[in-house]
Amino acid sequence: MLTTVDHMVAYCFGRADILDRAHNHFEQTIDELLQEGEVIWTRDPVAGVIVRDGRWYVWFRHARDNGQVEGKLFACADEMQVVSLVVEEIPWLEPECRIKLLRALRAAHQSA
Repeated sequence: MLTTVDHMVAYCFGRADILDRAHNHFEQTIDELLQEGEVIWTRDPVAGVIVRDGRWYVWFRHARDNGQVEGKLFACADEMQVVSLVVEEIPWLEPECRIKLLRALRAAHQSA
């Protein structure tokens, strides 16, 4: 469950072919974050974490069986909120990927 510190900064929902042709705020926001930020972890094509200006941004792309795609981008104040969101959004994530996420968060925090 989201806390008051977490907030969604971008969202998209629809068929992939339509989203590719339309103005996609979700993809545009990720591109803007990457201009000055750094990807520290991904589970392509499902999720990723970007750090920029001391903030954590977590994105999720859920592909549905009917061809629709849902994209969510959240801003988080700390690493534990990132972990909580990832576990909530993709509970099937393999233990090895969870460990890689924790290591990436720790390394990014120490280098900041």
